[in-house]
Amino acid sequence: MKKTGKILIAVLLIAVLAVTAIASTGSKKAELFYRDIKLTLNGQSVTPKDANGNVVEPFIIDGTTYLPVRAVSDALGLNVEWDSATSTVKLTEKGYADASKYSRTNPAPTGTAQTFTVSNYTNEYTATAVVNSVERGDAAWQKIKAANMFNDQPDAGKEYILANVSITLVSSKNDSAVSFAT
Repeated sequence: MKKTGKILIAVLLIAVLAVTAIASTGSKKAELFYRDIKLTLNGQSVTPKDANGNVVEPFIIDGTTYLPVRAVSDALGLNVEWDSATSTVKLTEKGYADASKYSRTNPAPTGTAQTFTVSNYTNEYTATAVVNSVERGDAAWQKIKAANMFNDQPDAGKEYILANVSITLVSSKNDSAVSFAT
């Protein structure tokens, strides 16, 4: 009897968990209420739109108001991205870069902040770097030549690259000066 009860409880538990998992990814019928809901940000009217620029209306389900995430993120100055593989809406601040997305062969776009931490024997600090602009090839060579006529022209098949970079010190473990030398 005890063994049968344990098996029954286990089967019921598996059934409940399976139904819960199905419910979280399945479809559900709901009654939507549209009440000409207005959206404002700091007193300014916001017209919710989808990715194609079509007006999208907020609605209510079971007493909860639902707003279009793209419209809200656009109004707040956030980037919005849909990751279909994980069914995740990703909101990020403008200029934010997921460091795991970028590498030497896939650099962050110009104007994208990259935060990094450096540890050495005297200090540990965190800084944010932004590449503001990049010039290369003949445009870069002309600026280098104008700055100092004794600079050599690049070798055949090579070019100069000029980068305007801003670096902001975020924190320093020893609260000491930090040198960014090349």
